[in-house]
Amino acid sequence: MTQRGSSDARTEIADLPAAAYDVVVGDALGSLAVTWQLATSEMVQQVRRVLRPGGGYLLNVMDNPPLALARAPRRQRCWRRFRTSC
Repeated sequence: MTQRGSSDARTEIADLPAAAYDVVVGDALGSLAVTWQLATSEMVQQVRRVLRPGGGYLLNVMDNPPLALARAPRRQRCWRRFRTSC
């Protein structure tokens, strides 16, 4: 997959074939944070779908000390499911 300009990753990823990529890179900053739509469990499920077994998902994770957003229980559950399912 190559850079798609200003397209919407949520709709673009839905059109990609399953198990076709070794790495998905999420580098989508709107201002000081990744847009919330890209940090949903639905987006993570789509990333898992397009990754080959053993593939990796690299994305920006931004937060301010004390990292309350990154450490939120809901986020932790989402990332834990992603890590153990690939």
